[in-house]
Amino acid sequence: MYITVNGCKIYYEIHGNENGETIFFIHGGPGMGDCRSDIQAFSPLGDEYRLVFFDMRGSGRSETKPPFTHEQWVSILTKSGSNWERIKSS
Repeated sequence: MYITVNGCKIYYEIHGNENGETIFFIHGGPGMGDCRSDIQAFSPLGDEYRLVFFDMRGSGRSETKPPFTHEQWVSILTKSGSNWERIKSS
């Protein structure tokens, strides 16, 4: 699935217990890999938690759209209106 944050399409997957508390996973550094290794490593937590994995801006299946700054990467989780609240509660 995709969500648009600051004009950039971000790829994400939701796994685990749909009624559990939500945990967001941030893979390695930007441009280095994607969420697939985190899915493999942390899926056992899905028995208890709802797991949201995403590919950072410029990585994996997310759009490669500058700027690539710490502020942009942080805004993926903190930007108001980014629809993560909808994802957390759906």
